[in-house]
Amino acid sequence: MKQTLFPTLVALSLTGCAATSDLPTGYALTPGQPEGLLIVSLTLSGEPLEKISSFEYRIRALAPEEREAVIARPYFESVPQHARGASRTTARAGGGQEIVVKGPSSAEPLDLWEGVTAGRVASLRLPPGAYEFYTWQLRDRAEANGGTEYSPKRPFSYRFVIKPGQATYIGQLNLDLREWKAQKITVEDRRERDLALLNKKVPSIGSVQVSSEVGQVHP
Repeated sequence: MKQTLFPTLVALSLTGCAATSDLPTGYALTPGQPEGLLIVSLTLSGEPLEKISSFEYRIRALAPEEREAVIARPYFESVPQHARGASRTTARAGGGQEIVVKGPSSAEPLDLWEGVTAGRVASLRLPPGAYEFYTWQLRDRAEANGGTEYSPKRPFSYRFVIKPGQATYIGQLNLDLREWKAQKITVEDRRERDLALLNKKVPSIGSVQVSSEVGQVHP
């Protein structure tokens, strides 16, 4: 495991975007916190992002080792129960979380433009545990006859572990989408670039020690 400690830079203004990063400008991660921090860059290549109306990944929590995950769905036995529980239905039933790279709610401009590859650096607070990226969804810009939505035929798995009070960088997760809509997911270690970009958006995280845990994508 490699660790990086990057210095605090001059504070820059941050335009908030709940879909890409939930960190306020003054966020401080301390060893005693019950949550951990995920840092990842999410990119697209092979298809210009300006032709895309929305692009997102999804992550989900994994069951502990040697145990199988269960499916949890809420149910209601009365109208009052439904009224009280409806606000929690999506979070309890879905078990996943969207990470938007580009979409209608993306107020913050993309911060990665390298040739044909574009995207952003995302940072999310998560409870400790094992997680995986398992799917993506992309929509092209709709025209007179509508648009097209794309997603992988089979889920993939890119796993990572979040520890309490610790920031973990897991690399650049790139979707390469080519002609005939053939796709491939790859991972690269671009921590120096990504941590510098994150530090510009959230200067208060500049003194946080970051563990580098770049892994491999599995089918």
